[in-house]
Amino acid sequence: MMRKAFPFIILIVMCLLAGCGDEPEKLCLIVIQSADGTGYATLERQTQEDVARLLDEENWVECAAVAESLSPKYILYLYQEKTHTLLGAKDTYEKTMEYTVYEGSDIVKATVCGDIMKGEFIAEEDLTVYYRGTEEFFSSVNSAVEP
Repeated sequence: MMRKAFPFIILIVMCLLAGCGDEPEKLCLIVIQSADGTGYATLERQTQEDVARLLDEENWVECAAVAESLSPKYILYLYQEKTHTLLGAKDTYEKTMEYTVYEGSDIVKATVCGDIMKGEFIAEEDLTVYYRGTEEFFSSVNSAVEP
């Protein structure tokens, strides 16, 4: 009798631990920090659409690596909610992306955070891409940080 119930019990436990059912949309947290530490903004409880609107990445154009003479102006940290489980804490975030905006330039450095690549060793340069950002993106970042 127990042998027949064992697979069923394992299935139930797996469903409970995985947060079985339809997951609500994962919200994001965006922290925009000036490179010199004088200003920052935190955009909480952002939907995927909010993030897409702010970044405007669909209109970015990939470019060559940035010249070392450019100095960072802002660093944007993008966090996404962790998957909810019955045993996990709610409202916890993990950093997924980091964007660097350079002073007097339209270049944006986008880096996938290595922490989300669990169990894999990938060099940072393989997780980094340089883009030419849009005016909408730079305007949104400036208005978020500067009053």
